Amino acid sequence: MIYRAYDCGIYDNDGEPLTCVWFEATNRADVDSRLTVLLSIAWGVDSEKVFTGGIDDEITIAHNSLQEADAGDRRWLEGGWAHGRPLYFALPTMVLLTARNRRRLAKAAKAAQQHARELVAALVAESANHVPDSREASNLNYDIRQYRDFADQTWLSEPNKD
Repeated sequence: MIYRAYDCGIYDNDGEPLTCVWFEATNRADVDSRLTVLLSIAWGVDSEKVFTGGIDDEITIAHNSLQEADAGDRRWLEGGWAHGRPLYFALPTMVLLTARNRRRLAKAAKAAQQHARELVAALVAESANHVPDSREASNLNYDIRQYRDFADQTWLSEPNKD
């Protein structure tokens, strides 16, 4: 099972940004301990210094998404929902997955990034069709920037096989 942990980091280390981590575990019971050990090794710190949070499995993420089922795995990259649109955030990301699941995540990320580009185009068109007040314009600009940052984020290399 694939898991996403949104809020991972090192206690007492302001230099290390919160990181989104994708990893695998065979059962929910060992998720926290497995991730803590993996991050301890990856970051070269004692496991007591590692914190994790916001952990969900691929099924829960898809189930909680407000996008339709035909959105597929791109729903994994959804970070929330606002103004009738999914939110995607460009976060520092660590991927600790098998090759097969890395390809699956890369394909999902590519679909989500394409969706973010489509949302940018729709928001730009929306702002051109009417003159928003300053608050609405600020919100639109923020959303456009977030979607562009996400769409431009370097993820994984292009998958070779489906």
